[in-house]
Amino acid sequence: MNNKKLILNIEIEEKTDPVYAPKVNVTGNFNTEHPLFSELSQHLAYEYNIYKTDSKPNLVLLEKLELLCKKARELTEDHYDGYDDYYEVKVVQWKDKVFLENKKPVKMYDEIICLGTDLYLVRIEDKFGLVTSTQELLPVEYAWVDKLNENCLYSKHENGVTIYNMKGELLMNDLEDTMEHFNPFGDHKDYIWAKRGGKWGLFDPFMNPLIPFRLEYDRCQILYAKNRDDLYIKVFKGDKCGLINGVLNIVIVPLNDQIADIYHNVTKEYVIVRKAGEDEFNFTHDEVLKIEDKVRKQN
Repeated sequence: MNNKKLILNIEIEEKTDPVYAPKVNVTGNFNTEHPLFSELSQHLAYEYNIYKTDSKPNLVLLEKLELLCKKARELTEDHYDGYDDYYEVKVVQWKDKVFLENKKPVKMYDEIICLGTDLYLVRIEDKFGLVTSTQELLPVEYAWVDKLNENCLYSKHENGVTIYNMKGELLMNDLEDTMEHFNPFGDHKDYIWAKRGGKWGLFDPFMNPLIPFRLEYDRCQILYAKNRDDLYIKVFKGDKCGLINGVLNIVIVPLNDQIADIYHNVTKEYVIVRKAGEDEFNFTHDEVLKIEDKVRKQN
């Protein structure tokens, strides 16, 4: 393979730094029709066929790569059954335009980017849309489009943000902003924050409401979730930080400009990090429940 550009190069080095990533480089000629792709495939198959009857328990390169990819897929947030069911869709270039070979009728674009299994971001000049190999999900008329998560799409336009299901059907519009957030119950599918009328609401991965549009803050972040009826939210407004029970709409720690951050540690305590180098302040979840009971009695 002299004078030929490598398709894939992986280097793993021993390092003392506990946080590092191995060097992985996939060059631009990595595609199924490039001669090197076929040559590398033949090399892997040839090595496997030679050594598969070897009595030694050593793994050949093909098996090592299969194990590596299997483990990596299990660790991805969007892992699902059948993830290895790949199929080809060809992007054809004609002059300065590109199009999907099997999509009828043929439509020319300036750019096509694959976002996932049979989902493509397409661009014409400064407008974007989303298509599959068989249909147009969102027309090419938005300032930006993308996947919000594995269940939803979104578009940005002059009127704000709109969310759709994976069929391109409207789920929610007239939004000012939206963002993903980790699922506190350990599921791979993230929750969604959406903002309307200056107020944040929280939704499950399918945009079913968990907290209505009522949180008037600059930013909201799930800090701890004891169960689905008790979602504790760290909130920010200006240079102030606080803590609320988002579902019950009870303030636990009022907004305070002397609080830099609040987090929930491994010992199940809430920790307030103060500004100006002051000592941290810890309190337990039992103390939080006492505050909630006091607020209930006052109301």
